[in-house]
Amino acid sequence: MGLTTFPALEWLNLTSCAWNNRHAVRWKRRTHLHSLMLELIRILEFRKQRDKRSRCSRSRL
Repeated sequence: MGLTTFPALEWLNLTSCAWNNRHAVRWKRRTHLHSLMLELIRILEFRKQRDKRSRCSRSRL
C-alpha cells in the first residue's frame, strides 16, 4: 500500500486486513471441521440404515 495523506487510515487498513486474514483462517478451519463432521454423520447414518435393512431381510428368512 502506498503512502496516503492519512497514515493512520493506512495503518487501520493494514491491521484490519491482518485481523480479517486471521479470522478467515479460523473460519476455513471451522468450516472444514464442520464438513468432516457432516460426512462422518452421513456415513454413520448410512451404516445404521444398512444394518436395519439387513436385519429385516434376515428376520424374513
